[in-house]
Amino acid sequence: RPNLVLVDGNPNETELPTVAPDAKEGFLLLLEKAKKRGGPVAFLYHDLQSTHRWRFECFRAAAAEAGIEADYLNYGQNISFDNFAGLNGYRCDHHPLIHRVLKPWLTPGHIGGTILCSCDYAAAKVLQSLTRCGYRVPDDFAVAGFGGFAFSAMTEPEITTVKVDSFE
Repeated sequence: RPNLVLVDGNPNETELPTVAPDAKEGFLLLLEKAKKRGGPVAFLYHDLQSTHRWRFECFRAAAAEAGIEADYLNYGQNISFDNFAGLNGYRCDHHPLIHRVLKPWLTPGHIGGTILCSCDYAAAKVLQSLTRCGYRVPDDFAVAGFGGFAFSAMTEPEITTVKVDSFE
């Protein structure tokens, strides 16, 4: 029996046993809502953590199963030491990186679309970016996160999210 199990990670990236709930089912629920809404779909994620790479793979599988073509917005592609590390040792948040990758997608042809995020933190930052750009959520864009964090109910408007029962 192994003496080490990864609780949060990508089972495709390790030989260790990994507890990775099937996020595909959660994304299928969100994609069904997006399909009913109509309009284009974007998946916002970063590829710097194994958990987010796993969610990306699960989202792609869910989108294929649902027959939905999505645009993939990887805000991790532009992370470098210069834009991640702030002055005086304080880490910057990802908000500028999310805004930078999201802004070109915010075109008149995408109004009415859905932006699904790999985590609730990113969804909250997408909500801020949309508001700063003058868009109304959910009128102009629907935003959903992943993880079921309590703060999702504290944003204005509340963020739709999926909570995966890791214990089960």
